[in-house]
Amino acid sequence: MQLHDLVDAVTGEEPPMARTADDIIASGRRAERRRRAGFASAGAAGLVLVAVAGAFALPT
Repeated sequence: MQLHDLVDAVTGEEPPMARTADDIIASGRRAERRRRAGFASAGAAGLVLVAVAGAFALPT
């Protein structure tokens, strides 16, 4: 085998892409949904905390 043939064999075709553009976009959208759900959960927990603290702080 000649050096030229060896180089052609090694660099002939590039491997297929592991991820497509659709996969990348879907992954980003899933991450955005998780982030929004986390913010909503944190907001709800903060609201509950304020309500409970207010209930204990009010004189009875």
